[in-house]
Amino acid sequence: MNAPSLDRLVWALVAALALLGLLLVTDYGLSWDEPQQRLIGQVAFNHVSQTLFPGWIAPFPDVQPLHHFRDRDYGVVFELPAVVLERLLRLTDTREIYFMRHYLTFLVFLAGVVAIYRLGRMHCNSAMAGFLAASMLLLSPRFFAEAFYNSKDIVFMALFAIAMATLFRLLREPTVRNAVIHALATALAVDVRIMGLLLAATTLVAISLLIIRGFLAWPQGLKITALYVLSSCLLIILMFPFLWADPWGNLLIAFANMSQFGRWGGDVLYFGQLISGENLPWHYAPVWISITTPPIILALLVVGVFATVTRLLRNKLRLWENPFELEALIALGLLTAPIAAVIALESVLYNGWRQLYFVYPALLLLATRGAYDIYQWLSRHPALRYGFAAVLISAAIVTGQWMVRAHPMQNVYFNSLVGDQHKTQFELDYWGLANREALEFLLDYQPSGPIPVRAKSFTPLEFTALILRPPERDRLDFDVDHDHPRYLINNYYGWQRHGNLLELPDGYLRIHDIVVTGEIILSIYEWQGNDDNTDTQ
Repeated sequence: MNAPSLDRLVWALVAALALLGLLLVTDYGLSWDEPQQRLIGQVAFNHVSQTLFPGWIAPFPDVQPLHHFRDRDYGVVFELPAVVLERLLRLTDTREIYFMRHYLTFLVFLAGVVAIYRLGRMHCNSAMAGFLAASMLLLSPRFFAEAFYNSKDIVFMALFAIAMATLFRLLREPTVRNAVIHALATALAVDVRIMGLLLAATTLVAISLLIIRGFLAWPQGLKITALYVLSSCLLIILMFPFLWADPWGNLLIAFANMSQFGRWGGDVLYFGQLISGENLPWHYAPVWISITTPPIILALLVVGVFATVTRLLRNKLRLWENPFELEALIALGLLTAPIAAVIALESVLYNGWRQLYFVYPALLLLATRGAYDIYQWLSRHPALRYGFAAVLISAAIVTGQWMVRAHPMQNVYFNSLVGDQHKTQFELDYWGLANREALEFLLDYQPSGPIPVRAKSFTPLEFTALILRPPERDRLDFDVDHDHPRYLINNYYGWQRHGNLLELPDGYLRIHDIVVTGEIILSIYEWQGNDDNTDTQ
């Protein structure tokens, strides 16, 4: 298949995925962070409307002013448009609002898929390589699930991939147009997570190398650099209301806060041990990446990194003689530098490695290069080439089948490196996604009357109810202050903090389990005793 045909196929695939997302969006529950993310957008909406259009637009009620808001330094380039769209569509019920947000998040993810395709296509000069890169992203189970509800890490990852693609285009064609486009892409990434400034630093270093070695005339190079810096700064400030009052000072505040992730002071479950998020072992991030990435991608990554490092050393780092050399070093740097920085700075991490999701585009690009190099090495052995292609296809089928079986709980994926008994070793449904299925089970199990229910584990049932239908929502009673509520829900999150959640509570019968590929990730209990201090229907 030639490149134009494959390009059309990719766009057809993206369109099909957009339609698939429309069908799947109602399958996913509400994640723990989503109400707070929506609140961030509401605070920004009030601030912008009252600053630019005082008295013209009705603000969201009961929302703190920006300067009093704890999360005022969070980027709003996704959250603010989401709230604006909510207003334009006149959505009032939380179920409709969060379904809209889920679909919007998924569309941004699809833009990231296209960007990954462009990266692989450009870097390897092969449309098939681009298709492989995009396929690996789509067949990364945790990323696919979170593409519906993680408006922070997934959106940042997608915009980071877009900015990487515009950077590669700028380095190959250093024109004014490409500089402005890349500045916009950089600003969008920065205005989701301040760590996007890494893209700006990478861009300036890469352009400087081209100028120093004479592959970019210095007048043109300085013009491009100045235009990029000026455009980026203006766009970052324009789309980040927190920066309006004091751009430089507030930017430093945001960067200091985000570099440490220090607002969260909880613990994480790591190899069965409860460890403070502020005192993680150096290998925490590399291990989480290794156990939640499909094995075929890890294998290709090892080949890609080895081949890239070997090639760079053999060529004595002559980065300026071939666009590939510079792009390869950029990918290697954008993968390893953030991980090294997290280790060196002893940054607080929680819930796996989601704060580092933005390194995934570089990881996939290096894995794609590994596959491309293997394919080239087998050029004299057609049979082996077909065998290698068969291995890739087989791995894709295995992962795809797992994703179908686990739907919509692909977010609890672990690869074969972990073994059995996941929940005693690592945190599973820390997003609280399975809570929706649990509450819907109880609504069917007890078809009438109020349902007294309480979480036995550390999980937000009240948030989950926001995505249920209003009549169902009204039947749920979470304000249970009795010793023995009629129903308990246990998703095993925080099992070491809140007693041994792995044991059946006294007086309760386990009436339902949610199982993902053999692992129980949530259980529902019903009280069987006769206690005066017990809820009744």
